[in-house]
Amino acid sequence: MPRQSDGPMAMAIATGSLIVIGEPGAGKTGALVALAQARRAIGETVVFLSVDRFPGVAIAADLQSELQLARPLAEVLAAAPGAGRKLLIIDALDAARGGPAEAVFAQLVETMAAQHASWTIVASIRTFDLRNGRRFRDALPGSPPDPAFADPTLRDVRHFNVPRLSNADLEQAGTDAAALGSLLDAAPERLRDLLRNIFNLSLAAQLLSDGVDPDSIRTVSTQSDLIDAYEDRRLAGTPLYRAAGATVDVMVRRGRLTIRKVLIPHDSVDDVIASGVLNEAGDLVSFSHHVLFDHVAGRFFLEWDEPGHLAAQLKGDSAIALMLAPALRFAVERLWRNDGEGKRAVWHLIADIYADTTVDPVLANVALRTAIEGVSSASDVAGLISLIQTRASDAAMATLLSRLARFVGLSVDASGGVVRERAIAWAEVADTAIATAVRELSDPTRFLLQILFDKDVLSDASLLSLFGRASRALLTLAWAADPPMQQTAVNAIRFVGKSFASDPLASRVLLDRILRDPHFSMYADKEASWLSEQILPIARSDSDFAVEIYRVLYSREISDDSVSHFGGQPSRIMPLSSNRRQDYLHCRYHLGKDARQLLDLSAHAGTRAAIEVALGDIGRDLPLGDRRVRVNVVGREPFDLLGDDFAPLAWDQPNRRGGNTDDNVLGHFVGFLRECPTAAFAKCIQAAATNYSSPAVWARLLGVGTERVAEFAEDMWPYASNLTILVHQGTARDAVRFLAAAYPFRSTDQRADFEAEALRPGLFLDEHDQRWWRRVLSRFLSSVDEASIATDAMHALRAELAAAGELGGNPPLRTMTVTSSPARGMMRSILEREGIDVDTGVDAQMLTQSDALAERVRETSSESDAATLSALWRETEATIAMFDANAPALHASAEQPVWGNISNAVERIAGSVACIPGSEGMPSIDALLRVLDRLWASRFPEPGETEDSARSYGNWEVRVYAAEAYVQLADRFGEERPEIIDMIEAVLADAVPVVRMQAAENLQVLSRVAPEKMWELAERVVRSEPNVDVLTFHVGNVLTRLIWDDVDRAEGLIEIVEKRRRGFVRKENLGRDELSEVLGGLVAQLWVGQNRERALQWLLEWMQDLVTSEDLLTSFISPLREAFIARYAAGKDNDPSLSDRAQRGAMLILEACSSAATESYAALIADNCEGAAREATIARYRAAEHIINHLMNQLYFGSGAYRESSDPSQGLATVDAMRSFMADYRQMLLLLSVSHEPATHHHLIELYEYLIPGDPAAVFKALHGLLLGAGMREGYHHESLALKLIVRIVTRYLADYRTLFEDEACRTCLLEILRLFSDVGWPDAMKLLYDLPELLR
Repeated sequence: MPRQSDGPMAMAIATGSLIVIGEPGAGKTGALVALAQARRAIGETVVFLSVDRFPGVAIAADLQSELQLARPLAEVLAAAPGAGRKLLIIDALDAARGGPAEAVFAQLVETMAAQHASWTIVASIRTFDLRNGRRFRDALPGSPPDPAFADPTLRDVRHFNVPRLSNADLEQAGTDAAALGSLLDAAPERLRDLLRNIFNLSLAAQLLSDGVDPDSIRTVSTQSDLIDAYEDRRLAGTPLYRAAGATVDVMVRRGRLTIRKVLIPHDSVDDVIASGVLNEAGDLVSFSHHVLFDHVAGRFFLEWDEPGHLAAQLKGDSAIALMLAPALRFAVERLWRNDGEGKRAVWHLIADIYADTTVDPVLANVALRTAIEGVSSASDVAGLISLIQTRASDAAMATLLSRLARFVGLSVDASGGVVRERAIAWAEVADTAIATAVRELSDPTRFLLQILFDKDVLSDASLLSLFGRASRALLTLAWAADPPMQQTAVNAIRFVGKSFASDPLASRVLLDRILRDPHFSMYADKEASWLSEQILPIARSDSDFAVEIYRVLYSREISDDSVSHFGGQPSRIMPLSSNRRQDYLHCRYHLGKDARQLLDLSAHAGTRAAIEVALGDIGRDLPLGDRRVRVNVVGREPFDLLGDDFAPLAWDQPNRRGGNTDDNVLGHFVGFLRECPTAAFAKCIQAAATNYSSPAVWARLLGVGTERVAEFAEDMWPYASNLTILVHQGTARDAVRFLAAAYPFRSTDQRADFEAEALRPGLFLDEHDQRWWRRVLSRFLSSVDEASIATDAMHALRAELAAAGELGGNPPLRTMTVTSSPARGMMRSILEREGIDVDTGVDAQMLTQSDALAERVRETSSESDAATLSALWRETEATIAMFDANAPALHASAEQPVWGNISNAVERIAGSVACIPGSEGMPSIDALLRVLDRLWASRFPEPGETEDSARSYGNWEVRVYAAEAYVQLADRFGEERPEIIDMIEAVLADAVPVVRMQAAENLQVLSRVAPEKMWELAERVVRSEPNVDVLTFHVGNVLTRLIWDDVDRAEGLIEIVEKRRRGFVRKENLGRDELSEVLGGLVAQLWVGQNRERALQWLLEWMQDLVTSEDLLTSFISPLREAFIARYAAGKDNDPSLSDRAQRGAMLILEACSSAATESYAALIADNCEGAAREATIARYRAAEHIINHLMNQLYFGSGAYRESSDPSQGLATVDAMRSFMADYRQMLLLLSVSHEPATHHHLIELYEYLIPGDPAAVFKALHGLLLGAGMREGYHHESLALKLIVRIVTRYLADYRTLFEDEACRTCLLEILRLFSDVGWPDAMKLLYDLPELLR
């Protein structure tokens, strides 16, 4: 049949090779056959291979033989005559997935696509296999040619997605076949949707061709109904039904879908074959379609009408379970259709299946999910509700409901929503479950409520009532449980908040507990954010409670900085942490973000909330006084202003620091005031003039009132002209602004009354208050139109203020300015504070010259040319000369900056390649050394408080730069000027560590000019250097080079360092032991790179105390990453002994750590280890597992498994390399798998995922052992990161290596893995387990 997608598919194929995908029954084969026929019809060359017709193909030669070709197929195709377009179609690739034929056809696709441009390759495969497999995705990379027919998860693969039949396709089919058209014209939507699948449409067409009345088909609503009609038509009479059932019985007992006909104990089997339901091939028979086997098995083999017998039929091994699972779906559907009100027989069957441990969980899940899909109203779960009430305490019921909740979630996600009737049904289940008060039923309750919460379906009153009651019961149980169910409580708080309207009083009583001690102090960091998230649904029913939430959460703090973990529990793979204080503050983000919507909902409540936010932790019960003043307005109730608005910026000044303003409550308040209707603004005024208020809120009311003065002159005048508000520092500026703007709108009498009151004698008695009032009036008189002043007295005051220059406008009371200045300015400020005149006199002149030199240094790099260096030298000489000429007159504090800049310049010249002493403009070597002598004589840096620091120094530390210059000159001139060598020795004797550091970390510069002196000084450093940083840098920078010059002497020096290592006391909180890190890496080089036995002895010694040697051992392991993999690098001349030694060293460490971790773990869980012994055991365990994890990381990153940061050319680049690696490192990987830390397990599993192509079977076996062994023991399967990884791996196996699971042992391992993750409630694992029967076909 022609289809709407045929044209786009043909156009997509015209652009080049691609893969055709689609759901089972979408019609991929039919579309490709139609394409092939169309291309053949216009004379093109077309080759069509259907993979399922080559079941015996294992190698390319087999395919050649099957096709009876003299040469390999690729060669034959390459030699095809003609210059026209050629098309190779390979259909049904999923038939070869995971088997030997896969490689044959994959190689054919890869070869033809890469080498034979005249051929367009089109291969079809089911969507699941392409999405989760690797090889065919890699074979045809690129972008989908037509985005309208593309799978969004396959953006990097050239593919075309054949959709289900469209309306146009169905109409065309109806046009081509009149009977089908008659059926479709009056078909209900559910039937039309069923017929969008090609298989279902073909069944309907066959029924019509058999003479079935279209009206009898229109009642069909499920695939099972359609197949029923087909079977009833084709299997005429009971004998054929029994024969079909007998066929299934033999197939089930034999465990095969193809059997010998003579094994079927029924005489009507030939009639079933004649009907088309069975196919015959020689002595063998099979069903004509696997769906027909499923349906016949469900209808005629499984005893669906006797649930007790049916449960007994389901017992057996996993192979039978996988074989019968699709049939059970049809059987349960049939039982559902025939069941009475409440579907009690179905729910009893499912409950009995879950209670029977001999029934495979795959079948239990299929039965449950089938029932879930049948639920359309609350009456459909009446039988389940009755069972919950009678079996609430049964563990099997908890398991059933937990699975049910997850499957409901999957169903809702797949459909994109949930209709009212089904939502009510699931709410009733949740309500019934939690009403039992059984802790184990809280999980499915939580999950069901979460589904309804997420889908936002609570607008229905009856649903809201159910949801609210269940939510409150869940929260009550979570808080009452011992121990409390904190995560459940968090979810329940959200549910109660969202359903607040279902019973506002009961909900408030419950949620109010969050705000009161002792509960608040214990749990607010965990609960307050979720309460605040639901502020709007709470406010819609109880605005007073909403305001109370704002008050408490902005006035109280959690000051505890103790660690908290995201998700409530720390992940042992990727622990992400916060602290209680930060977690609590997040509640204010929700409240701030929703403040504008609260104002839109209720201007009064929103304003009161803004007041609470503005007041913060100010006590609401302050006594009247400086921080609480009473505002008395004639004709209105008095209210109090609390606190002061001491913000660094006025509310209407822009905040140039940026940042997120989404949660700025007062900002939202201002926005609302500017945009809201007049009546809403008036309600804000009323709210702000009630009980107590905030100056910050009144400032904004007055300020925005000024902007809208024409609307609010009357409403705001009594407040703006109130002297208490006008004199308050938090409101004075904005009250003045409003008065000035509103003055023209007031009558002469009103203005005169205000002015008389403002100038009333004795208004303020305190002198400070009088001065402040005068300033307020000056602001007013600076702003108001002079012509509108009503009284002579006020005119006189204005004239007086003007004469005194006091009319300065009405600026913000506080401003904040941030400025910056160059470093030069900062340094001059420091020197000025030390008493130097930096503006005039000889000191200022000297500093100006010194600054000019510093600027010249900044402009001169070590790569500068000779002319630039000459200019720098001239500036240096001028600075020295000026200093010498004025030294007696200079301030003592000028010495360091001047000579500091000189030292910077000399070091820059000495270290520049273009510096050739004595050449034109350059200093001679004598001149340089003379200046260096003077620099070396400097007292800077002085020993003092920072004498232990060897890492940091400032630009004016003269001897440091002098030491650097000597080091830079040593290699070039040390041979002819031995005094330079002497100065290196002098540098090492300096009293200040940072000076010694310059020579200690660069002694290798003497290797050419004075090698013996270099070794002598190196030994002096390792024997005598008291500063650990200096020693560390010497070992890391010098000894790491010297081991290649004279390994024996270097090893002797390392021996000294190793003995001294323990003598350095590690400072608290510094974290890393860098000397040990450097030493460990150096010893690894000696052992792996140079085969030094002494290095191995050190390693063995370190392993005796893992705690003190932890840094040594991890740093020994770090450089082994490349050595582990080096032996597998193709085309490189690698020494395999390096890899051998790296592996040996790592294994020694791993064995010691694994043993220590196991012993420590056993001691700790035995619970007889206490006090200091326990602390020591914990430290040993942590050290051992940390080292193990570090080794795991080296293998993971070195292998190439982490492609995001690895060079693609590195790592295990071929399948052979992966296979060899697994064999060589088998014992190491096995030891890593018994680690006690899920983080190690996770990286090991990621490594195994990468190694799958090397040996799929061995990797799967190793994964099973890890997951069902140490992984299960340590709870790896509870980690969300673990779930994603395992689902990805399992789906890849099902796509690429499906034939592995034809082996019963492998199949059992697969089921155990999926059950492990399903049993803890991961929906993705449950879905995979449910889909497994279909995926393994």
